[in-house]
Amino acid sequence: MEQKLLIISMQKSIYKNIYLKILAIFFTMLNIDNIHIFDNIRLFPHLDIMLIFFFTICRIEIFPIWFIFLLGIWSDALNGINIGISSLLYIILIKLFIFFNYPKKNINDFRKNMILFFLFLLIFLILKIGFLSIYTGKIYYLYHISIEFFISIGIYSILSSILFKYNREEY
Repeated sequence: MEQKLLIISMQKSIYKNIYLKILAIFFTMLNIDNIHIFDNIRLFPHLDIMLIFFFTICRIEIFPIWFIFLLGIWSDALNGINIGISSLLYIILIKLFIFFNYPKKNINDFRKNMILFFLFLLIFLILKIGFLSIYTGKIYYLYHISIEFFISIGIYSILSSILFKYNREEY
């Protein structure tokens, strides 16, 4: 009987992880079709980064590194960016944030979670703009990037509270 319950429990966690990965792939696809509100400002910025941050930094090991790598390749291919830039940045930032935050493992404090996401997204955008500026020789405008940044922070504050409630019973 216990073995049967263990198998059912394992199946539920496997299905849950598959659903979360499909959700991350879907949010990555949302980022290719920019919904413009004012002067080319994106309404759905960086939803994939929100899920990557939540399920790798806040909930360690839900998204494995191979999945993050493939998600970055997928994101670069869909957005027309050189393949591998997002993957490289995702993995570097994840390893850096896990290294400095590892003793805490799960970040259940909303304020700490928001500060870490703020830093994660800020460093990601600075590095990505730096790499793209060097490669393309273009300078990107900070106005658009700052609007995307603040919209992402606002959406993440809502999304993280929903995700914390959804995952509370398991963690």
